[in-house]
Amino acid sequence: MACLPIIERELRVALRKRRPARSRLKVAAAAAGGSMLFLLLGTLTSDRNVGRNLDELLCMAGLYFGLFGRRG
Repeated sequence: MACLPIIERELRVALRKRRPARSRLKVAAAAAGGSMLFLLLGTLTSDRNVGRNLDELLCMAGLYFGLFGRRG
């Protein structure tokens, strides 16, 4: 169990290099912008299925990021 502090240190160094907060902010901003776009289009066209379409889109995006997350 002596290698656990080494692994933890290496993970912390790798995390600092990637700047995860910035990438999370970009993804959150894109999701919020997409949601606002769907809501705006839904009010302009009076489409009742806009919530379902938005839910499907966000589900697919979450599945994509879950399976093919950012690597490297």
